[in-house]
Amino acid sequence: MDTTYRTADGEVTEWDDLQRKFGNLPPKESPWRPDAFVPRRERDEVVSNEARWAEKEDEEDEEDEEDDAFLNAYRKKRMDELRKKRVLVAEVVRKPEWREKITERSRSRRVIVHLRDHERGNEIDTAMSTAVDALVERYPEVGFVHCEAKETVPNFPAKNLPAILVYCDGKVETTLAGKAAFGGKKCTVEELAYTLNSAGAFGYSPQKQKEHAEELMKEYLAKMVEEREGKTRGNGQDLDQQDEEDL
Repeated sequence: MDTTYRTADGEVTEWDDLQRKFGNLPPKESPWRPDAFVPRRERDEVVSNEARWAEKEDEEDEEDEEDDAFLNAYRKKRMDELRKKRVLVAEVVRKPEWREKITERSRSRRVIVHLRDHERGNEIDTAMSTAVDALVERYPEVGFVHCEAKETVPNFPAKNLPAILVYCDGKVETTLAGKAAFGGKKCTVEELAYTLNSAGAFGYSPQKQKEHAEELMKEYLAKMVEEREGKTRGNGQDLDQQDEEDL
């Protein structure tokens, strides 16, 4: 009786293993086996799921790109809004910066220098500083700076303060000195703009200078009327209140 055990492929199990162990037979080749059976429906579902996941990832990538674009647009809009809200004021220039920020800068655009004695803290100095700051945004083509006279121009007569120096092409083109040149102690924005325009500080042509003077005068008169009407209304309210108290 044959007691040799063979595999399903017809190979002798123990004998062949011993022969291979002693090198009498070549290494055993792995028998071919078909892939595990997967029903067609399950295969289709696997493919379909993979497609859906790929599509979902593409959609998420598109959403991320849209979110990034939205955030960037929002940041830009917010920065523009903050930039518009920012209050522009004239730069304070010290003596070591005079050449760079006044003399050299005036070669590319006019620079209006406000000489002041800020330590005095009197009415005209405060009014002039406020008026100069207010003109920064209105005339962006011109540079406005504040300078402390004692530090930057030590020999400048104190009686001639406040003063305006208009620099153009690296040199002083116009000088306005003393509070009388700016309408007295209560120098307004409109008065300062009118004075500077009349002196040619903005570099306008004669025709534009004339038109701008008319425009500034209309603004000044409108402001005067508004202030008078406000005072009249205020006085009327005070009288009504006094009548009520008398009753």
